[in-house]
Amino acid sequence: EERKHLNVQIQANLPHDAFHTKNALTYIKAHEAVMKLRDNLRAEQHVVLEFAIAVFRGVFRPRQMATLLVKCYPAVPDALGIASALASEINQNAQVENY
Repeated sequence: EERKHLNVQIQANLPHDAFHTKNALTYIKAHEAVMKLRDNLRAEQHVVLEFAIAVFRGVFRPRQMATLLVKCYPAVPDALGIASALASEINQNAQVENY
């Protein structure tokens, strides 16, 4: 949602008329929106990396992780997919134990 707002703000503030002062001000506003968008994307990337590290360190032993990386190369393992599969398996095991 924040990215949509920032993209709209960028588009609205791109220079589009002949007056240099107005162009400079709109450029500055567009630049500020671009910087906010960049920061937003970096923050999300950081969260995704932290999540992947937590999943991989919590699930795999070093040798298993090395094997996974080699078999996936050049792709990168999907941490969310792995976490979802594990959560599903844990839920299934819990349901079996409750019967």
